[in-house]
Amino acid sequence: MPFPGARLSPQFIVGFTDARVFRERGAVSYGAGLFSPSVDAAEFGRRFHGHDERVDVESLGLTVGLWQRVLADLLG
Repeated sequence: MPFPGARLSPQFIVGFTDARVFRERGAVSYGAGLFSPSVDAAEFGRRFHGHDERVDVESLGLTVGLWQRVLADLLG
C-alpha cells in the first residue's frame, strides 16, 4: 500500500465523461480514481474544466495502480 496511514474518504464527484458512449451501447460504466495526498481538494477543484486542466502524476499513478489491482482481483 503506497500510503499506509491513509484513510478512505469515498466521494461522488459529478461530472461528464465519455462513458455515455459505452452506456448507449449497453455497457455498464463507472469511474474511480485516487487522489494524491499532496494536493488538497480545493486545488483539485481548480484544475478541472479550466484552461489548464490537468491531473498530477502521482494521482495518475495511484489510479493506474487501483485499476491494476481491481483487474488482478477480477481475473485471478
